[in-house]
Amino acid sequence: MLKSYLKIAFRNIGKHKGFSFINIAGLAIGMACCILILLWIQDELSYDKFHENRNELYRVFTKVQYSDGRTNLFTESYFPLSRVLTEECPEVVAASRYATHYGLLVKYGEKSFAEDSFGFADASFLSMFSFPFLKGDPKTALSDKFSVVITEEMSQKYFGREDPMGKTLNVNDQVDLQVTGVIEEVPLDSSLQFDFLIPYPLYWGPDWTEPDHWGGNPLETYVLLNKNAVTYETEKKITSIKEKHDPSPATQSTTLNLQPLTRIHLYGLEGGGPVTYIYIFLAVALFVLIIACINFMNLSTAKAATRAGEVGMRKVVGARKADLIKQFFGESILLSFIALFLALLIVELLLPVFNNLSGKQLALGFSSNIIIILGLLGIAVFTGVVSGSYPALFLSSLQPVKVLKGSVPLSSGSSLFRKVLVVSQFALSIFLIIGTAIIYRQLNYMKNRDMGYDANQLIFIYVQRDLTAKYESVKNELLKNSNILSVTRSLQVPSNIGSTVSALDWEGKNPDESVSMNWDIVDFDYFETLKMEMVQGRGFSREFGSDVSGAYIVNEEAAELMGMESPVGKRLSVFRNEGKVIGVVKNFHFKSLHNEITPFVFWMNPGWASMMSCLFVRVAPSNISETLEYVKSVGTKFSPAYPLRYQFMAERLDRLYNRERLMGKIISYFALLAIVISCLGLFGLASFMTERRTKEIGIRKVLGSSVSKVVFLLSKEFTKWVLVANVIAWPVAYYLMSRWLQNFAYRASLGFWIFIMSGVLILVIALLTVSYQAIRAATANPVDALRYE
Repeated sequence: MLKSYLKIAFRNIGKHKGFSFINIAGLAIGMACCILILLWIQDELSYDKFHENRNELYRVFTKVQYSDGRTNLFTESYFPLSRVLTEECPEVVAASRYATHYGLLVKYGEKSFAEDSFGFADASFLSMFSFPFLKGDPKTALSDKFSVVITEEMSQKYFGREDPMGKTLNVNDQVDLQVTGVIEEVPLDSSLQFDFLIPYPLYWGPDWTEPDHWGGNPLETYVLLNKNAVTYETEKKITSIKEKHDPSPATQSTTLNLQPLTRIHLYGLEGGGPVTYIYIFLAVALFVLIIACINFMNLSTAKAATRAGEVGMRKVVGARKADLIKQFFGESILLSFIALFLALLIVELLLPVFNNLSGKQLALGFSSNIIIILGLLGIAVFTGVVSGSYPALFLSSLQPVKVLKGSVPLSSGSSLFRKVLVVSQFALSIFLIIGTAIIYRQLNYMKNRDMGYDANQLIFIYVQRDLTAKYESVKNELLKNSNILSVTRSLQVPSNIGSTVSALDWEGKNPDESVSMNWDIVDFDYFETLKMEMVQGRGFSREFGSDVSGAYIVNEEAAELMGMESPVGKRLSVFRNEGKVIGVVKNFHFKSLHNEITPFVFWMNPGWASMMSCLFVRVAPSNISETLEYVKSVGTKFSPAYPLRYQFMAERLDRLYNRERLMGKIISYFALLAIVISCLGLFGLASFMTERRTKEIGIRKVLGSSVSKVVFLLSKEFTKWVLVANVIAWPVAYYLMSRWLQNFAYRASLGFWIFIMSGVLILVIALLTVSYQAIRAATANPVDALRYE
C-alpha cells in the first residue's frame, strides 16, 4: 500500500516539475529558517540544565518598594545572609555567596598571566552545583581559606603534564593558593563562568575580616532548598529572618525573593532576557515557513483543474475519499521531506555565518540529540500537513460525475482561496519589512541620542589595584602627552550603574518618605573629562578642601526629587554622611535607554581610592593610534606585570544593544528570505494564470489591445492584492512594534513613511515578479494561441 502511494506521489511530482521545484525550494528555505532558530532556542533553553540540583537551586534577590512608587530589584546581597539562612531556615539545605573578578595576575614558577575569569564562593558552593571534578573532592575543595579549584585548561596552561594537586599558585602578588581540585571546563551554557574558584573571603584580600553588617555588597547569595520547600513560603521566611537580624531602620518595603537558577539566563532579573527574543525569532521563522506553505497551497489549488480529471477517474474505479486524502497528504509530506533534506544542506552551509552573527557555537548534532531529531521530524510533518491540507480536502471532495462532465466550478472557490492566501503572504512580508525598518530606526536613535556626556574619544581603562595606588603618578605621566586632554577616575562605569542609596536626608524631607538615588564616587576632573554639563553650581575642585569629604553633586532628577529649584548650598546627607550640594549636573544616561533617568548623586571619598578602578582618558581626535600606544606604554611603566586593556566608551555603549542588533539582523535576513519565497510562488502563480488566459490574451490582441494594456490587465489583480495586504499588515505591525518599543524608556517615533515605504517596496517587487510573465504573454503571437480554435 505504502509503495503504491509513493509510486503515485513520485509520478505526480515528476509530472509537474516546475511547480514541484518552486514548492521544494520555498519549503526548504522556510524549514532552514526554522531549524536555525530551533538550534538557537535549544541552546538558550539548555542553560544551567546540567546541574543535578537545578530544580532546587535559587538566587536570592531583593525587591525594594519606595513611597514614590518606584521599585528596585537587585542581586547584591549581604555578608551574613548565607550563614544565617543555613542556621535558621529549615527549607535551606545549603547556601553560598558568589562573586566574580577579572584582571588578576596568576604566577607559577616562571609562568605569569593576567587572567579574566575568577569566581569566589563559600565551601558549600561545589556541593550545591554540579561542576564535574577530575581531581579532588567537591565537599572539601574550598574548605581551606587559601585553596583554589581550577579548570582542566588552566591546569594544562600552568602545570602541563605535572599533577597540579597540592601545587601553589600566586595571585596578584598578594596570596599563595594551593590547588585542591581540578574540574572540567565550565560549560558555555552555565550562568556562572570561571577558570579559578577561590574561597569568598579572599575576594577582599588575605587580611580581610568579615563584617557582620547587612548593607548591600558586590556578592550574590545562592540557596539549595529541600525538595518539599514551597518557594512562596520560603521567601516570606527569609524576609523575616533578614528583618530580625538587620538593625538598620527601614522606611521602605523590602522583601527577599527567590529566582530559580534555570530562569536566570532566560529572564534576567527584571525580565526582557533572551526569552523575549525566543518568542520573536520563533514567530518570525514560523512566518517564513507559513509563507512557504502558502506557496504550496496556492500552486496546488491553481493546478486543481488539471488534476480534477485524475480524481474523477480514480473515484470511478473505486478510490474512496480517504484514499485520495492519503494520496494528496502523502505527496505534500513527501515533498516536505525532500525539502527537509535540502534544508539540512542549507543549514550546514549557513551555520558558520549564523554562529558568527549570533555569537553562538551551534551544531546540528542530530545523531545524538533526540530533541533535534524530533524537532526536524515535527517541522517536516507540520509543513507537509499544513501545505497539503486544502488541496487534499478540496480535491478529494470533488464528485466524479460532475468532474468527468467538466461541470465542476473549480475557479470560484479555489480562486477566492488563492486570493486569501496571496494576500496573507504579502501581509506577512510587509509586516517583516516594517518590523526590520523600525528596529533599525530605534538602533540608529539609540546610537545618536545625547547621553548627557561625550563618549567619543573617551577611553575607559579598568586598572588593577597596584595602579590605583599610583593613580596621581599615572595621571601626571599621561598628561605629558599633548594628545591626552584630561584624565579622571570613578568607582563605576557610567554605562551601567545600578548602585542605590536610600539612607538620604535633606532640608524639608519627610522622615516617613522612602526614596532612593543612584550614586557614584568620582575624582577631580570627572565632569570635565566626560564633558558633562553643569546647570547650577560647580564641579569638584582642588581649590576647595571640603570637596573631598562634604560635597555632593546631584542631577536634575535628584533636585526635582528634593523639591528644590536651586539646591546648591543646601544640606544633604547620604549614607548618614552630612554635606552640602555644590552643583547640579544635567540629566545623563547611566544605563541603557531601556531605563528612565532617575535621581543621582556624586561625591568624593579618599577612603574608597583603592577601589576606584575605572580610569577615563579623554584624547584628541588626531593621532589616536599613537596616543593609544603611549597610554599602553604608561601602563607598562607603572605596572609591567599587567597588560593595560582599554575600550572606547562609544563601543561600550554600543554593546548595550547587542540583542536588539542581533534581532534586527536576523529579522532582516528572514524578511529577505520571505520575499524570495513569495516571489517564487508569485512567479509560479503568474505563470499559471497567464497560461490559463492565453486564448483571452490572443483574442484581445486580435481586437487591437496593445502590449501595455495586456500587461496592465494581468498586473491589475496582483496590485489589488498588495493594497489589501497593506490594509491588513499596517495596523498589526503598528500595534506589535509599538509594544516592542515600550521596552525602551527613550524611543524613536514609528514614522508613517516606514509603512508607506514597505507597501511600495512589496508592490514594486510583486510587479517586477509578475511583469516577466505578463510581458511574455503580451508579446506572444496571437496566432499561436488561436491556431486550433
